[in-house]
Amino acid sequence: MKDQKTARWSRQILRLGVAMVLMLASVASAQSYRVLKSFAYGGLTNVSGYSPQGPLVQGPDGALYGTARNGGVASLPGTVFRLNGDGTRFCVLKWFTNYADGSYPSGSLVLSGSTLYGATREGGITGSGVIFKVNTDGSGFAVLKHFDGDDGAGPTGDLVMAGSTLYGTTWYQGGSNNCGVVFKMNTDGSGFAVLKRFALSDGAWPYGGLVLGGSTLYGTASYGGSSYCGVVFKVNTDGSGYAVLKNFTGSDGSYPNARLVLAGNTLYGATGYGGSLYSQDNSGYGVLFKVNTDGSGYTVLSSFNGSDGYYPEGGLVLSGSTLYGTAGGGGSSDDGVVFQVNTDGSGYTVLKSFTGSDGAGPAGLLLAGSTFYGTTGSGGSADDGVVFQMNTDGSGYSVLATFTGTDGLSPHGGLVLAGSTLYGTTDWGGSSYTGNSSGDGVVFKVNTDGSGFGVLKSLTDNDGANPYAGLVLAGNSLYGTTEYGGTSDPTNYPNGAGVVFEVDTDGSGYTVLRYFTGRDGANPQADLVLADGTLYGTTSGGGDFACGAVFSLSLPPPPSIVKPPLTQTAEENSAVGFWLKASGSSPLFYLWYLNYTNLISCSTNCELELSNAQVSQAGAYTVVVTNLFGAVTSAPALLNVIAPVQRRPVPGVKVTGETASLVNVDYADSLSLVPNWTTLGSISLTSTSQYWFDLTLPLPPQRFYRAWQTGTPSVMPSLDLHLVPAITLTGSIGHSVRLDYINRFGPIDAWVTLDTVTLTNTSQLYFDRSSIGQPARLWRIVPVP
Repeated sequence: MKDQKTARWSRQILRLGVAMVLMLASVASAQSYRVLKSFAYGGLTNVSGYSPQGPLVQGPDGALYGTARNGGVASLPGTVFRLNGDGTRFCVLKWFTNYADGSYPSGSLVLSGSTLYGATREGGITGSGVIFKVNTDGSGFAVLKHFDGDDGAGPTGDLVMAGSTLYGTTWYQGGSNNCGVVFKMNTDGSGFAVLKRFALSDGAWPYGGLVLGGSTLYGTASYGGSSYCGVVFKVNTDGSGYAVLKNFTGSDGSYPNARLVLAGNTLYGATGYGGSLYSQDNSGYGVLFKVNTDGSGYTVLSSFNGSDGYYPEGGLVLSGSTLYGTAGGGGSSDDGVVFQVNTDGSGYTVLKSFTGSDGAGPAGLLLAGSTFYGTTGSGGSADDGVVFQMNTDGSGYSVLATFTGTDGLSPHGGLVLAGSTLYGTTDWGGSSYTGNSSGDGVVFKVNTDGSGFGVLKSLTDNDGANPYAGLVLAGNSLYGTTEYGGTSDPTNYPNGAGVVFEVDTDGSGYTVLRYFTGRDGANPQADLVLADGTLYGTTSGGGDFACGAVFSLSLPPPPSIVKPPLTQTAEENSAVGFWLKASGSSPLFYLWYLNYTNLISCSTNCELELSNAQVSQAGAYTVVVTNLFGAVTSAPALLNVIAPVQRRPVPGVKVTGETASLVNVDYADSLSLVPNWTTLGSISLTSTSQYWFDLTLPLPPQRFYRAWQTGTPSVMPSLDLHLVPAITLTGSIGHSVRLDYINRFGPIDAWVTLDTVTLTNTSQLYFDRSSIGQPARLWRIVPVP
């Protein structure tokens, strides 16, 4: 393993990711990790295939499709497989057998409807490879094309689909001169046609892939042509109109090997060699070029001479009428450049010539508005790489971060931008970096204005080492894998089998979601796929038979609010409580805000208590519930604080009996064998029921009541007891007041008029009998003009 890591270091194969300063305990137990399929080698166990290395393709029903490069039956030429996202119904859609129907599937599958299309680089009737299709239910496998050498061999590039037609190339084999072909075929297997057989004199080895514009395909051949320096070509999708748009001659370019950029009627591209310095003794440093889609107007936009860069191997970025790119070498210090050139051929400018101290070996650009962000694999003060930014006009170059080994070593690949912060990883370096150890990598962040650089996580094997694949961004979380690190099997995985991790973009935590153990997979290299809360991926090794695995890892959802806090009205100086019910993986944290921005509480408590409510505390209350996997904000609960109304609860004895009868009401404070009943009052019923209120002050802890009348009434008296609010009304005798009520919980403007009372005393009680059995309510007294 160490030898593999050292080899990767020497090649500077590096990737980017993100992590956090704080490593929490592994939450693997909280996840539903599953090995969906464990591949095997040897005997009968390899019938499913082994060594899955390409990315998975997900169908609209959530099923996953992929290829295994080797394995199956017979002479082990590979498989196409399918499985559900939950790991069930694994099946081999196709065993490639005896090479007759293809062997060694290569490239990614293309999914259209319920059919998968792909290629094998070998096999078929003549062993030259095939194009195949197979339905997603495993039926309908068909070889759409057996290449026979004369019509192509070794299809290796991705297919291009337009409507019901597939287009592709065979790279360095096949055709009349073994120089490759361009082909098309219908998705039903009919209509195969060689659109172009390269004949060396008009091109050879179409390596850079095809670009489709309307009904015409455009591409490059990296060799051949009139001077054997490669060509730009076009061919119509019906097979007609093949034309060499440009024969490179060396001095105007040589060896075009990157995909073209099509804009309107113009193609833009680069060659890895050739240019003004091309000669018998000098292969040249490459050119940037444009050519019209009709073959006219070929222009060398820039011929690299070393001082302005050489070997432009990265893809071009087109923005408006300007092309941008990087050259890995050349410039004033032979450390590479960032360049621009106008699409009319004018204005070639070295926007940045790296000098070693400010970076060396730029590895690609991220364009955001009018600003580029990027990394260099080396250079800087410690020659360990930098993160940089610069404007598209060439101004404002600045090193945002310089790595020095202990804080990272050799960033490479694309950065991740979230808001105004860049996140990335270095494949090496960190706290484990020493003179004898390259380190296990770091996760870092830096703001786009150059401030705030920090090592969010310094990997130390146990929590992952050497992040290799790209990241998946979902909300505020980034998910990724490390190829090494984690727990180890000293015999089979002395450097660990890798991990799956999650990290928030705000730097609040780093979490290992899964430690690979070997048996459940090892050394993940391919990017993850995130769908419906589940991560899917492959490992290049491990599994039951150490031949790789397909896995899923379901992620706990962010918190959800089951019952939100309620809007309410409260009286000044009273106690107020807000409460909600949330669900989600623990621990849950609650951040309570007043009017959205004023933080008033942060705890693990789902309740907010205001012991002495004031008018200044009225407003909108929200709570943000967070856990390791996200956050959710409640709808606002409004608080209205009103002036208190004087009142007290009094026992209301509701007496029922015969109308016009006289009913006596007694009370006793205890029920002994001979209770001491005391007359509370007598009621002359004006209806079948009537209240008598016990206004005793103070009321004892308990009191009992009875109703009785003399004689033999036709309706026996009975009583019912309630506590009734007795509201004190004050004012001048003869003046009227209006009494309103509102439910404590509910809209704060839903006042209801209860009654209008003309005062017969300067202070008198009003008994709100309508509140009995109703939600808790509050009152206000409004003078009537």
